[in-house]
Amino acid sequence: MKYEIKANKRRSFLMFSLSILFVVLGFLPFLGTELRGYRKYVPVFHDVIFIVVIIFFGFTALIYLKMILTTKPVISISEKGICDNVSFGMIEWEDVAGFRKAKIQKHDYVLILLENPEKYIGKFNFFKQKWLNFNLKQYGTPVMIHTGNLKIDQEELLNIVRKEWAEYKRNKRE
Repeated sequence: MKYEIKANKRRSFLMFSLSILFVVLGFLPFLGTELRGYRKYVPVFHDVIFIVVIIFFGFTALIYLKMILTTKPVISISEKGICDNVSFGMIEWEDVAGFRKAKIQKHDYVLILLENPEKYIGKFNFFKQKWLNFNLKQYGTPVMIHTGNLKIDQEELLNIVRKEWAEYKRNKRE
């Protein structure tokens, strides 16, 4: 591996803790006898919101727990391509069309533009395909690396991947 980029464990632990807190808060309206009087006045719509909160933050907690417990780097960059060990897997240089940076709701991302995004989207289950297709429609790519949880900033990651991609293209021509 040319580059191995690890997770910022401290930030990941903080995000994991906050996710668990929201899961617990999502369960509170369903628990306890003193809350039952309140519950008879709460419409079903609120129950649906609480369930969505539990599912979303439960899923988020699992992602951060994986980042905390893994000893593997989050991102590996080699002569073959970029490997996102958290969510997307290996992306070969030959499939890369370019890179962009983006700020989405105050969070920094490196977007990896693909020649044939459907090739990668098809590898995942139905729900993840829906999510990746949403990213493709919204941002032009299904592959988005959130740099806030890495031990590297957005600009530095962008410079590394652009340099390695240029080297791949140069070697391919020779």
